[in-house]
Amino acid sequence: MRRRVDGIAAAIVVNAMGDKLPIKGGRVMYEWLAKEIAEVKEPKFHIVDGPADKRLRKAIETTERAAPKSYKSFALEMGNSRLYRKDGDDFYHVEVFASMQEIEYPVGQMWNWIGEYLGHKACFRLDLMRGERESPIFEWYSGPNGSYALEIAKGFDRWLKLRCGHARKKYLKRRWKEIHAGPAPFTPEEQAIVAARQKFRWKFLGIAKNGDLRVQIHNGSDIVIPYFSLRIDHRGGGTAGGITIKVIDLDPGETRVFEQDCYKDLYAPIDMVPADYPPLGPEDRGRYWELSKDAPRARRTKKRK
Repeated sequence: MRRRVDGIAAAIVVNAMGDKLPIKGGRVMYEWLAKEIAEVKEPKFHIVDGPADKRLRKAIETTERAAPKSYKSFALEMGNSRLYRKDGDDFYHVEVFASMQEIEYPVGQMWNWIGEYLGHKACFRLDLMRGERESPIFEWYSGPNGSYALEIAKGFDRWLKLRCGHARKKYLKRRWKEIHAGPAPFTPEEQAIVAARQKFRWKFLGIAKNGDLRVQIHNGSDIVIPYFSLRIDHRGGGTAGGITIKVIDLDPGETRVFEQDCYKDLYAPIDMVPADYPPLGPEDRGRYWELSKDAPRARRTKKRK
């Protein structure tokens, strides 16, 4: 996974589409991260856009906005990045955006939002930023008296190394070996479930009186699978989580309407938007009930006409 370019070790990173993207040219500032990404064989564990294209590179290099050099270097080398996929769900420990988002949080205080750690916003404080000089990174947390910001590191580079180090400690040694080796291929039974799932069709019908989501599902496959999972997005952007609908009684060729609770104690149901997950791979075991070892077995049955 590694090769030499112009006499300098260049790591290969993988973007969200699974494309291998070599970081070319001279020595890169984040070679330590690129090297780690290249050594991991588990798909989706790290997802990065890869080096900036000519248009984005020009925009980053010529911007008049204050932006620390270490952050700009990361944006040029890696782009939007999701690092260290959490076990058990589809969220990531560390996220970095390729461009800063100016936000007011709370009222009267301006920040440049550049990423997240465990869902906590990571920001530069706008009034402390000076050109390309390093600027402290703050993270936002919620407490009994409201939200508050904590200074985590004196600069972006220190924050990234610190949070990546913390993320790595979330995995046991045995799990790290699995991450580096990559997942075992699907078993025939798992492959049958994944193939069947691709033939399912669904339609969002709206909100039930009790606040549950109403989803119409058609089983276009030739087997019965125990569960069917959908991603749940916030209407304003971003992922809220997911839902798993029990479809073990949905025979091939049958269509039925299901009502499913969906974070209604946390969010307004109208703001929850169902969406498809990307095609499932062996690395998704343990994240979706379709592939859970504790789920009922899929079974074949005659297709209803």
